[in-house]
Amino acid sequence: MTELVDWKTGMFASADVIKAHFDKAGVLAADRVITYCGGGGYATTDGFALALLGRTNVAMYDNSLLEWANDSTLPMTDPGSEA
Repeated sequence: MTELVDWKTGMFASADVIKAHFDKAGVLAADRVITYCGGGGYATTDGFALALLGRTNVAMYDNSLLEWANDSTLPMTDPGSEA
């Protein structure tokens, strides 16, 4: 999320910067995007930034990991731990 904001101005970064960020993450190639975070707050920023790029196939998982992590039957991985 920090890459999407120009912290000097407090505004969203340029469309080119936002596009490059999501393109690098592979998001722009997806047919549908579901944003999430710890509780849903930061996920709205990603969703809004995608809307600024004209993406309409975006949803936000409200309550995000707070809800998901409380259900032990749901899968959970940490991509950052894979080396």
